[in-house]
Amino acid sequence: ELGIEAVRSINAFGIGEWFPDRTLVLALAEGGARARARDNEGSDRIGGRPEGYHQKVDLAFRLIAAEEPERVRIIVASGEPGEVTRRLLDPLSDLLP
Repeated sequence: ELGIEAVRSINAFGIGEWFPDRTLVLALAEGGARARARDNEGSDRIGGRPEGYHQKVDLAFRLIAAEEPERVRIIVASGEPGEVTRRLLDPLSDLLP
């Protein structure tokens, strides 16, 4: 519950001006990742947090992506592995040789 600006300040303090050229945020349908982790007995501290927490984090990533569209991209992470891989590689194509 720090807020986006506090998190940005902490990141800037830690990495200076060395933000990544591209950040890919993998998004699943609401609760999909947590349900898989729960079903596989792989739940962790973050996965076990209340739904409201995850909604706030999702909204924060989407706001950052909207403010920095050249750097931050939201990638739909559902589907076949090859399809998801293509979705990941496409927004990186301009950075690859």
